[in-house]
Amino acid sequence: MTKNSCGGVVAGVAKLPNLARFSLSDNCLRSLPNCVGSMLSLTMLDLERNEMDQFAPIHMLQNVKILKLKRNFLKNIPPEIEKMRALEYFDVSENQVCVYEVTGLIRLVRA
Repeated sequence: MTKNSCGGVVAGVAKLPNLARFSLSDNCLRSLPNCVGSMLSLTMLDLERNEMDQFAPIHMLQNVKILKLKRNFLKNIPPEIEKMRALEYFDVSENQVCVYEVTGLIRLVRA
């Protein structure tokens, strides 16, 4: 569903129980659609190049290994992100992050 510039997501997509990878990049999204929170099989969620200014409550997506939030308008990373134990790749570059409240993500930093 990349580059739709519509800001909306068809709720039916969330009913795909085995969907593992979901890209909503380039959609002018200001917030994460509620239906994404129920997509528990996701291992990759791409929200790059949107207009999100608040961190979405996605910590319940426990199987997500790859989370892309590059080029949004995020200002902080809440501590709840630490609950995403499967997370291996987390990109919040090119945002306005000035508050980093998370200490547990050090496990993602590798030399």
